[in-house]
Amino acid sequence: MFNKTIYEKLLVSRRFGEKLVLLDKTGSTNSWIAGRLDDLDIDKLTVVAETQTEGRGRFGRRWFSPPGVNLAFSLAWRAPETFKLLNLVTMTAGIALAEAVADVTEAEPKLKYPNDLILAGKKAGGILSEFKKTGTGSYIVIGAGVNVNTEQDSFPDEIRDTATSILLACGKTVCREALLAIFMNMLEKWISTLTTRGAGPVLERFYQFSIPFVGRGVTVTIEGETVKGSVAGLSDIGELMIETSPGVIKKINSGETVFER
Repeated sequence: MFNKTIYEKLLVSRRFGEKLVLLDKTGSTNSWIAGRLDDLDIDKLTVVAETQTEGRGRFGRRWFSPPGVNLAFSLAWRAPETFKLLNLVTMTAGIALAEAVADVTEAEPKLKYPNDLILAGKKAGGILSEFKKTGTGSYIVIGAGVNVNTEQDSFPDEIRDTATSILLACGKTVCREALLAIFMNMLEKWISTLTTRGAGPVLERFYQFSIPFVGRGVTVTIEGETVKGSVAGLSDIGELMIETSPGVIKKINSGETVFER
């Protein structure tokens, strides 16, 4: 069971994660948070579930989440009214997660644009950001699923060759409470950087962790529309820039992204 006392001792942030709700089981932590956005203190609350029955990744994909060994959590950021750059927030959270993993282990985390945590070439986690607007303001719900202490044989057959955990990557059991607390500390740092200094420092740090993707062929699907081309880079606000034909660049904020190998 998640030890709240250990978590609170390591938490420095007073912007994220100050109030922790621990659930044995829920459908989806993102849905749990999204249903409570009118609560006055929602932006200080983080929900952690030992088991998700409807855990999901981007575009409704199912997220494997066995009980007691991993992290599945969500929080709400009261975003500026005009802020809807979900990929940029996802990358910001990814940086926080990569820094937290690097802090508590000897693993070398990588980030796959826009939302995957990669260890030793395999997926160990993912970020799901969703924009929500209520009568009390605009929010971005940030959720993460992280394979922390999953053993190899515990993965379903269909993802066993492509998924990993921090345990498998670094060879030792990892303190989930420490990982979550440090993530919150790093998220506060990088959200503050994003809102005070703009996207530049965030993009620079993301590139440092990122698996190279500039120049790769890519297909992005947005609400049924397909865009194909090669990646020219990221814009100064974090949009994916795709060269669809020589000299023609299309900028995309969010979409289902598939890179060519």
